[in-house]
Parts: sequence; C-alpha cells; structure tokens
Amino acid sequence: MTDTIDTVDQKVLVKNLKVIVQALIQYMYKNEDIPTNLLSGDLEVSEEFVSSWLKQICSVPRSPSLLNKNHPLVNNLFAHFTHYLQESVKLPVKVPAKEAEFIFYNEEQTTLIIYNVKPAPFDLFLALLITGYIGLVYLFVLNFDKVFLLLNRSLTSFKAAQNSSNGQKSKAN
Repeated sequence: MTDTIDTVDQKVLVKNLKVIVQALIQYMYKNEDIPTNLLSGDLEVSEEFVSSWLKQICSVPRSPSLLNKNHPLVNNLFAHFTHYLQESVKLPVKVPAKEAEFIFYNEEQTTLIIYNVKPAPFDLFLALLITGYIGLVYLFVLNFDKVFLLLNRSLTSFKAAQNSSNGQKSKAN
C-alpha cells in the first residue's frame, strides 16, 4: 500500500541506475578506467524511460502471490527483454523445502490449517508431575542403602512372623 510512485524519488533512482550501469561495464570489461562519458548520448540512462517503467510498475500490485507467469507486468517485462536481448526465458522459481524462511504463494486462495493445542495450565501441571517423578527417582537412588535396609528388615520380620505363625499352627494340629 505504501509502495507507490509518490514515494519514489526519480532523480535518486536515475543516479543509482547510472552507478549500477557504470559498475557493470567496469566488471564486464575488467577495467576500472572506463571514462564516464562513454555512457553519454544514446547509451545514457534515460529519465523518460525510467519514468515510464516506474509508472507501469507502480500501477499494478506486485505481491508475490499475485505475480504469476501470466501477470501483465511479467508479460510486459518479458516482451521488453525479448525485444532487446537475444535469449529470454521464463523459468519458474522453486524454493527448496529446507529453506522455510522463503515462502512464495502462487495462489490467491489457500487452505488454512488450524491445530487445537492443550492450554498452558496443562503444560504447567505436566511439568510439575514430571519434575516430581524425577525428584522421587533421584531421592530413591540417593538413599538406596537406607531403603534397602528398611525393606530388608521388614521382609525378615514378615518372614519371621510368618514362620512363627506356621509353627504355632503345626503344634495345634
């Protein structure tokens, strides 16, 4: 909504385009001493040309979900490229699934998926329960010798009581 022709300073855009063109020429010819007057006359960046393309680009919405291969802006750019370049090809862009930070939607209508999750108090209760369980296991391991002695005493006293009751029953018979 805020990306309109009124927010673009055309003079700064033309100046930046001239810097980019100069840098490209120096890179292609691998020579940094190319004079700036080389880009004068017919080779100079035309302000009228930039203005007309800026008007055309800013007149249509350019969200990635709307820019499909049949969009008028894409068709105009492709026609312009084929007019001035020897080989122009439209290639679909597919983002790898591993790079989830880039998501391009190619449809205007998509399916919304909503998941029902447990509330936060349930997570808190579950965390307290797990912490208590781990704490009990830790205390059991830490005091295993005392627990073992206690169980050993109770089992020996239980066996002794059971043997004495069995001995009394056998005398009564």
